[in-house]
Amino acid sequence: MANLILFISPAKLKKETALGGSVDDEILQPYIRLAQEMHLLPTLGQSLYDDLVAKVTAGTITGDDETLMDSYIAPALVQLAFSEALPFIRVRIVTLSIALSSATRLST
Repeated sequence: MANLILFISPAKLKKETALGGSVDDEILQPYIRLAQEMHLLPTLGQSLYDDLVAKVTAGTITGDDETLMDSYIAPALVQLAFSEALPFIRVRIVTLSIALSSATRLST
């Protein structure tokens, strides 16, 4: 995807949600972008959104913009992108002890 500027990385999305590390980053990127454009853009407004995209691209996020991004936008975007991706990703959100059937458990 050309000019794809994401406010969070797929790695952050996987780290802060129940998504497993084996989910391919390329699968998650469209859902992060979708969440940005559907939920953040209308909330922030086009001008602020474009300003933040430009600063992320240039690597010049500082001060109030950095606080806005780190404390509000990124945490919200993690949850929004997760909710957009989850219906379309086949994920088992289980612990190892639950995933094993009684027939496959190691006897002690």
